[in-house]
Amino acid sequence: MTRAAAVLLAALAATPAAAEVRSQVTADGALRLWAGERVTVRFDADGRPELVSVVPAPESDVLPPKPGQGKFDDPPQGVAIFLVGRERDRLWLKTESGLARAFDLRAQLLSGPAARPDMRPVSACTILPLLTDYQDWPASGAAGVQLYEVRMRDTNAVTCTNPARHPGAK
Repeated sequence: MTRAAAVLLAALAATPAAAEVRSQVTADGALRLWAGERVTVRFDADGRPELVSVVPAPESDVLPPKPGQGKFDDPPQGVAIFLVGRERDRLWLKTESGLARAFDLRAQLLSGPAARPDMRPVSACTILPLLTDYQDWPASGAAGVQLYEVRMRDTNAVTCTNPARHPGAK
């Protein structure tokens, strides 16, 4: 083996492998978000999500800033950015909305393997336009959130879903 080939092999071995991306849009149009990923999404007029990007992100980025500390960045127009993270016994969803309209959605907590997770319906509230939103639930082993039935709204009235009324969740 030449010295150049040995140096190249050593450099490749020292390069960390890209982190596995798990967040995705399912075949039926649901958005699966896993802890530790920053997911940027564009929605069509029917509320169907299209992934723009998925990149690793520290789970601590999901928490609201302490009063008087930190600032909110303006998300790019026309997209929503989602982060999921765990803090103690809570699972958090942070949404940075760059959308001009509010939207409603349904949510399920995901636990178990990413390929076939167990799903538990939870309450989710309207995401207001051009703002950062935080929602949290008891984690109970969950490491992700599935969002589905996204519906754009013409008003900014906030409503929350009741999972007991929608037991037939996806």
